[in-house]
Amino acid sequence: MSTKRTILTVGIIAGLTAIGFGIAKIIKEQKRLLLSYCWKIKNVSIKKFTKDEIDLVLELLLRNQSDIDLDIYKWNLDVFIEGRKVANIDQPSNSGIEWKARAVSTIGLYVRFMPAKVFGSANYVVSLIAKFFTNKNNIKIGIKGTVSAKHSIFNVENLEIDMTLTIKDILSKDQSLEKCTINE
Repeated sequence: MSTKRTILTVGIIAGLTAIGFGIAKIIKEQKRLLLSYCWKIKNVSIKKFTKDEIDLVLELLLRNQSDIDLDIYKWNLDVFIEGRKVANIDQPSNSGIEWKARAVSTIGLYVRFMPAKVFGSANYVVSLIAKFFTNKNNIKIGIKGTVSAKHSIFNVENLEIDMTLTIKDILSKDQSLEKCTINE
């Protein structure tokens, strides 16, 4: 009888160990997938565009590759137009944006800046306004910074975002324009 009990005990320990290793492997794979994410500037809408003030709303698409829902709780992003930094968007508190598993989430970024301060001369601002109305495909908008998200035991800090696209590419539905990290 003690041999049966020993075999049963060893079997239970071996089974629990195998389950533990399996769970650890799943957690490790999900963490790798959380760090393998995609992003794109998905849309830009112009709320106000004058020589004195420009108000934009940019939509940043984030694609979650893992099976875990996350909450995006902070971001710090610089916004560039034609290679010049026009704004910093810092969201330090809980934003409440859900980043669903195997899905896409969008962060709306409100950008307001004074073009004369950023671009210097009024002539450049006027040419930018003219370019917007005549050939907006050549206007480049960029975002560079970090986004952080969490869910219970998973916390992904400072996921890097760095992208510059023309307005034409931003408005495109072409998924190949998404930029992705591959975490091995």
